[in-house]
Order: sequence, then C-alpha cells, then structure tokens
Amino acid sequence: LVEDLILITIVLLMFSEDETFLLSVQQQSSEQNSHVLLEKISGWFSDMPAVSSGINLGNLVLLVLIRAAITNLTFYREYYLQINTLAVISNFCRSIHNIQPFVALRFMKLYTLHLKRFLQA
Repeated sequence: LVEDLILITIVLLMFSEDETFLLSVQQQSSEQNSHVLLEKISGWFSDMPAVSSGINLGNLVLLVLIRAAITNLTFYREYYLQINTLAVISNFCRSIHNIQPFVALRFMKLYTLHLKRFLQA
C-alpha cells in the first residue's frame, strides 16, 4: 500500500510541475460536474462536508493529498511518501484559488501535526 502511494505521489509530482496541468485542474468548475462527482466519491470519501457544498477538482485533489499526508504522519511514518506528498501540495498551492474553508482547515491540521512533531524532536 505504501509503495503504491509513493508511486502515485511521484506521478502527481511530475504532473504538478506543469503549469497547464495545474490550471486545467483548477478550472474544473463544480457547477458543471457536481452531480457526477458527488455520485462517484460519496461511496469512499468520508469528508462529506466539503463535498456537500460542491468542490472543484483542484480542491478535491488537495484534500486527498492532505489526508494522505496526515495518515502518513499518524500511521506509516514513511519518509519518502511524506516528502513527495508535501512537494505535490506545495506545487498545487502556488496556483490554487477559491480554496474552500474545509480544505483550509485540513491544511492547518496538517501544519499543526508537523509543528507538534518538530517540537517533540
């Protein structure tokens, strides 16, 4: 499982270095595909407050990456997965706009987890 996540984050890291990929992900509006997106992810995605109000693809990818980073910090503690996930998040953050409050809250949770780890060391 961890090896697969590392491979997926490396592929996302390569895609996130391209500015046209980031712009196309951010321009996917929630009004166009909101019903299709809600039906596809309602079965496996448990953070439903973010999805219930409609979420664009950029915010959803950022939310999944933050969730993967938090899971890695609490359970796996795999160094390369954490570095690659944070690199993809930083690449996404340079072009993100209209971030939803729930995504920002998860981002701050990731920040506080990193701060606690840093202060313990």
